[in-house]
Amino acid sequence: MNRKMNKLNRVAVILASLYIGLSSGAAQATRFLGFGDFIFPNGVWTQIASDCSPDEASINPVRTGSGVSLPSATTGTVTLRCNIANVMDEAYPWNALEVVYKDSDGSGTADQVTASLHKVGLNAQSESRLFTPITAGNITLPVDPSLLAVFDSNQVASVTNTAQTHHINVNHSFDFAENAYYVLVKVKRSDLSRNPGVFVVRLFAKGNIGG
Repeated sequence: MNRKMNKLNRVAVILASLYIGLSSGAAQATRFLGFGDFIFPNGVWTQIASDCSPDEASINPVRTGSGVSLPSATTGTVTLRCNIANVMDEAYPWNALEVVYKDSDGSGTADQVTASLHKVGLNAQSESRLFTPITAGNITLPVDPSLLAVFDSNQVASVTNTAQTHHINVNHSFDFAENAYYVLVKVKRSDLSRNPGVFVVRLFAKGNIGG
């Protein structure tokens, strides 16, 4: 019982400290993410999907407000490239990639939304079309040297017909002096009864109330 009370007291102290910090302007959280995580608003990069550029091999997307989806009676994949502007606050370096999307079959394979974070060296030698092979056992696998992180909606079990928001961690020291960055978004549909889509991609710094 005492251990439980000590834990509750510790959480209360942390929350009180965070509130004081937020009120004083030392740090400000725009949204809590669960498990004690929260978003710092400083230097957040936000991009609506409808303003991203379709890839040359992509199906022509349907744009509705911020969202992008496939045309009716069409299966296949819409591919978008979202250029990342350097708005990062160096005091709050990005460590999370967030996607607002719709994938109504959750971990099923009829729908899929992916968002992959890429870097391109200023000499263009890290572009995603260049592959460096590695060997795993007896199989040679292609490795994309530009790939930094991937969100895959099929890794999320939740099933809903409405938009949902999820994020992944990013472990990279962003350097805009040496690299350009973009997010490659793909929306796939193989079942015409479904309508997957993507709405927003974001990069932000997240913290935790436990430090």
